[in-house]
Amino acid sequence: MMNSIKIANTKDEVSEIIKREIILGNLKANQTVTQNDIAEQFGLSRMPIREAFNELVSQGFLIKLRSRKLVVANISSLTVINYNEALCSLELSLFDNIDVPKYIDDLKLILIANDFPPKDKILRFHQYISEIIADHFIITMHYNMLNSFIIPCVKYFDFHTKSSVDELKLAVDSLGKNDMISFKNKLKKSNEIILDKLINQ
Repeated sequence: MMNSIKIANTKDEVSEIIKREIILGNLKANQTVTQNDIAEQFGLSRMPIREAFNELVSQGFLIKLRSRKLVVANISSLTVINYNEALCSLELSLFDNIDVPKYIDDLKLILIANDFPPKDKILRFHQYISEIIADHFIITMHYNMLNSFIIPCVKYFDFHTKSSVDELKLAVDSLGKNDMISFKNKLKKSNEIILDKLINQ
């Protein structure tokens, strides 16, 4: 009896696969993509590919030309650097609206917890920042920003996870001293370690 083959058949699964291939550089900048090519290349179900394409256009990973052709966007090092600056500025602004001392211990616990691997600590740290606000719109916006590059890079790249977590610990220390400039710089450094392959591609 043959084993069943799992075929990605939802828009989210297909979108994740295409985004992964763009971030890993397997789909190149300005490369034309079609439903048939993607279906054949990755063994995907054709039905959700159009929806996935639309989502990736809205996220900036694909560009729809006037000819209706779709091409892969050019993700340059400047794109990633500007993204990191924007993400850190958003996270910094979130802390401007809360009682910071109330959450310092929770942030520290996330980063020193022995039962989470370092990559989980990084993601939980960023996720917790927007959860503090408890505003659905902000949480969604923040998650979408994280999901552009940080989350995929944590999933797909090997990087010095301890160094990234250590920078976050220093960021929390700066937050405790109300040194917001150092806090932002440490956040940026932690993210740069994760994004290094995209920044230096």
